Amino acid sequence: MASVCQGLCEGGAVPSRPEVVDLVQRYAAAVAAQDVDAATALFAADARHEDPVGEGVDHGRPAIRTFFEQWFSFTFDARLDGAVTVHGRFVAFRLAIEVPAGRTPFRVLVTTFVEVTPDLLVASLTAVPDAHA
Repeated sequence: MASVCQGLCEGGAVPSRPEVVDLVQRYAAAVAAQDVDAATALFAADARHEDPVGEGVDHGRPAIRTFFEQWFSFTFDARLDGAVTVHGRFVAFRLAIEVPAGRTPFRVLVTTFVEVTPDLLVASLTAVPDAHA
């Protein structure tokens, strides 16, 4: 299995798949609950956060916290959509976000790419939304 991680698992111990999946589940739960404290706490102090991709990067917990405070200021539902894909310290998953909007809610699928630190925090997160997926 070491050859699978070649070049991808450098830089410290690699968390196990169950640990990484648990981190993703806690992130999804924090987003679904719109819990600013819980979501922010999952990030490393010097984390990089780009959500959505191409709209600017937040560096560090204070900037990431500000992002969550703004994002969680309106009502929406969120849930994991599909499998969590883990390779070494890298993970990809989709969140289904649904915003109430009259009879037909607005729905967007967000594919999220994360790099995890050895101590199970988010080192970087890039979110790619697609309202047409």
